[in-house]
Amino acid sequence: MLSHTDRQLLLTFALPFSFLIPPLPMTLLLILCLFSYAGASSLRAVGNVAIVARATHNIHTPSVPVFIHATKLTCGAEHLGEAVAIRGGEFVREGSDRAPFEATLARNKAVLEIGKAPLRSAGRYKCEVITSTGDAVTGNLQIYLAPVIELEHDVDEEPTSEPHAVLLQKRTVRVSSPTHFNKTFSTSCTRPQPIQYLHMTREAQKKGTDLTLDCNSYGYPQPFLRWEKDGQPLEGQSYSYEGDSITIKNLDHSHSGVYSCHAENSFPLFVGGPSMPHQTTLRVPIHVQ
Repeated sequence: MLSHTDRQLLLTFALPFSFLIPPLPMTLLLILCLFSYAGASSLRAVGNVAIVARATHNIHTPSVPVFIHATKLTCGAEHLGEAVAIRGGEFVREGSDRAPFEATLARNKAVLEIGKAPLRSAGRYKCEVITSTGDAVTGNLQIYLAPVIELEHDVDEEPTSEPHAVLLQKRTVRVSSPTHFNKTFSTSCTRPQPIQYLHMTREAQKKGTDLTLDCNSYGYPQPFLRWEKDGQPLEGQSYSYEGDSITIKNLDHSHSGVYSCHAENSFPLFVGGPSMPHQTTLRVPIHVQ
């Protein structure tokens, strides 16, 4: 039994720290809030993070549009490594009109079938799935695409080369087991070589005039462009850049040659793999008379 003096001492000590000791109802509320936050933070979206699309060809014109072929995007929900039941979902492609695509449900996953689709279907997507308990979870997915050249006019010429397989990388892998075997073998990876298209000018260019060459491209990631003349970087004050186009000012005979626009991007061919370069080239022969 505490004396009156002891009770006063205890009260004097406890008062400055009373803010650290909330009432019991507040303590229970705090515990419930923390538990709820931990549960929500461990709920995450899962799916095929990225797929690679294949273009029907590497040049897009008004009369011959390019389409892509891809499989499908999938998105689900997971809590602490366990699948969570979902009741619906949708996908939105970023950078477009952001109109959502309603997903179909299959094996507890939201699915967006791609198949044959317009060129600009490639890109970054956001998926949102709704769990059976009404929680929403979002994730990001990507459809990769090698560069495609976009021209505002038609091209009569055929491709200068057909796609072929090239050795991309080669490495040695050692597999060992203390009881069964110890073996070394080589693996290799190949990818299609991009098609190069030859765009012929319809007539020779006149000396003293200006000429603008356009090279628009699309892919995902968005390709970056670089121009060359006869295999060498463009140099000199007669060249000016505006966006993806170059203008050659005051043409003379030294400007004759083959101008190449290289559209390049890079992405892995499989999730977790190394980023690989992809390139499509537009060649424009110029003759100044």
